[in-house]
Amino acid sequence: MKKTAILTMLILSMFALTACGAELGTSEAIESTKVSEDMQAFMDTMNGKASGMQKALETYAIADLENDDMGQYNLENAIVTSISGDCYTMEAEYSTYIREYKVCWTDDKISSIEFKEELDKDRV
Repeated sequence: MKKTAILTMLILSMFALTACGAELGTSEAIESTKVSEDMQAFMDTMNGKASGMQKALETYAIADLENDDMGQYNLENAIVTSISGDCYTMEAEYSTYIREYKVCWTDDKISSIEFKEELDKDRV
Protein backbone atom coordinates (compact mmCIF):
# COMPACT_ATOMS: atom_id res chain seq x y z
CA MET A 1 0.00 0.00 0.00
CA LYS A 2 2.79 2.39 0.95
CA LYS A 3 4.63 1.63 -2.32
CA THR A 4 1.46 2.29 -4.31
CA ALA A 5 0.95 5.65 -2.61
CA ILE A 6 4.56 6.68 -3.28
CA LEU A 7 4.33 5.57 -6.90
CA THR A 8 1.07 7.48 -7.34
CA MET A 9 2.61 10.65 -5.86
CA LEU A 10 5.65 10.30 -8.13
CA ILE A 11 3.49 9.92 -11.24
CA LEU A 12 1.30 12.88 -10.26
CA SER A 13 4.39 15.02 -9.57
CA MET A 14 5.87 14.18 -12.96
CA PHE A 15 2.57 14.98 -14.65
CA ALA A 16 2.37 18.34 -12.87
CA LEU A 17 5.91 19.27 -13.92
CA THR A 18 5.37 18.38 -17.57
CA ALA A 19 1.95 20.07 -17.68
CA CYS A 20 3.50 23.43 -16.75
CA GLY A 21 5.14 23.71 -20.14
CA ALA A 22 8.40 24.98 -18.62
CA GLU A 23 10.83 23.53 -21.14
CA LEU A 24 12.48 26.66 -22.49
CA GLY A 25 16.26 26.55 -22.12
CA THR A 26 17.67 24.33 -19.43
CA SER A 27 15.77 25.96 -16.56
CA GLU A 28 12.36 25.38 -15.10
CA ALA A 29 9.89 28.26 -15.04
CA ILE A 30 9.01 29.93 -11.76
CA GLU A 31 5.37 29.61 -10.74
CA SER A 32 3.40 32.51 -12.21
CA THR A 33 2.05 33.35 -8.74
CA LYS A 34 5.59 34.33 -7.69
CA VAL A 35 6.14 36.62 -10.69
CA SER A 36 4.89 40.18 -10.24
CA GLU A 37 1.86 41.27 -12.23
CA ASP A 38 3.98 43.93 -13.98
CA MET A 39 6.66 41.41 -15.02
CA GLN A 40 4.01 39.01 -16.30
CA ALA A 41 2.31 41.82 -18.24
CA PHE A 42 5.68 42.88 -19.70
CA MET A 43 6.33 39.33 -20.96
CA ASP A 44 2.78 38.97 -22.29
CA THR A 45 3.05 42.25 -24.21
CA MET A 46 6.16 41.11 -26.14
CA ASN A 47 4.09 38.62 -28.19
CA GLY A 48 6.90 37.81 -30.69
CA LYS A 49 6.40 40.91 -32.83
CA ALA A 50 8.50 44.05 -33.17
CA SER A 51 5.50 46.20 -32.30
CA GLY A 52 4.82 44.15 -29.16
CA MET A 53 8.44 44.35 -28.04
CA GLN A 54 8.50 48.12 -28.55
CA LYS A 55 5.19 48.54 -26.70
CA ALA A 56 6.41 46.37 -23.81
CA LEU A 57 9.55 48.49 -23.38
CA GLU A 58 7.68 51.80 -23.74
CA THR A 59 5.03 50.75 -21.22
CA TYR A 60 7.12 49.03 -18.56
CA ALA A 61 10.66 50.49 -18.76
CA ILE A 62 12.01 53.80 -17.49
CA ALA A 63 12.63 56.45 -20.16
CA ASP A 64 15.85 56.06 -22.17
CA LEU A 65 16.66 52.66 -20.66
CA GLU A 66 19.72 50.90 -22.06
CA ASN A 67 18.00 47.62 -22.89
CA ASP A 68 21.03 45.64 -24.11
CA ASP A 69 19.47 45.42 -27.60
CA MET A 70 16.39 43.60 -26.29
CA GLY A 71 14.26 45.85 -28.50
CA GLN A 72 15.89 44.46 -31.64
CA TYR A 73 14.48 40.97 -31.14
CA ASN A 74 10.97 39.62 -31.60
CA LEU A 75 10.93 37.69 -28.33
CA GLU A 76 8.14 35.24 -27.55
CA ASN A 77 7.19 32.50 -25.08
CA ALA A 78 9.00 34.28 -22.26
CA ILE A 79 9.35 32.61 -18.87
CA VAL A 80 10.97 33.60 -15.59
CA THR A 81 13.55 31.07 -14.44
CA SER A 82 14.70 32.76 -11.22
CA ILE A 83 13.93 35.69 -8.95
CA SER A 84 16.37 37.62 -6.79
CA GLY A 85 14.82 40.57 -4.98
CA ASP A 86 13.36 42.86 -7.65
CA CYS A 87 15.30 41.15 -10.47
CA TYR A 88 14.09 38.36 -12.73
CA THR A 89 16.07 36.04 -14.96
CA MET A 90 13.94 35.70 -18.07
CA GLU A 91 14.30 33.38 -21.05
CA ALA A 92 12.50 34.01 -24.33
CA GLU A 93 12.53 32.46 -27.78
CA TYR A 94 13.86 34.28 -30.83
CA SER A 95 13.99 32.40 -34.12
CA THR A 96 16.04 29.26 -33.39
CA TYR A 97 17.54 30.71 -30.22
CA ILE A 98 16.73 31.19 -26.57
CA ARG A 99 17.91 34.53 -25.19
CA GLU A 100 18.39 35.06 -21.46
CA TYR A 101 18.12 38.46 -19.76
CA LYS A 102 18.28 39.83 -16.23
CA VAL A 103 15.38 42.29 -15.83
CA CYS A 104 15.31 44.49 -12.71
CA TRP A 105 12.46 46.66 -11.46
CA THR A 106 12.33 49.86 -9.36
CA ASP A 107 9.08 51.60 -8.45
CA ASP A 108 6.93 49.58 -10.89
CA LYS A 109 9.24 50.24 -13.88
CA ILE A 110 12.05 48.24 -15.42
CA SER A 111 15.22 50.00 -14.31
CA SER A 112 17.81 47.73 -15.96
CA ILE A 113 18.05 44.99 -18.56
CA GLU A 114 21.17 42.90 -18.95
CA PHE A 115 21.67 40.32 -21.71
CA LYS A 116 23.11 37.11 -20.21
CA GLU A 117 23.42 34.54 -23.01
CA GLU A 118 21.99 33.10 -26.19
CA LEU A 119 21.47 29.39 -26.65
CA ASP A 120 20.70 27.44 -29.80
CA LYS A 121 17.36 25.69 -29.22
CA ASP A 122 18.63 22.59 -31.03
CA ARG A 123 21.52 22.23 -28.56
CA VAL A 124 19.49 22.66 -25.38
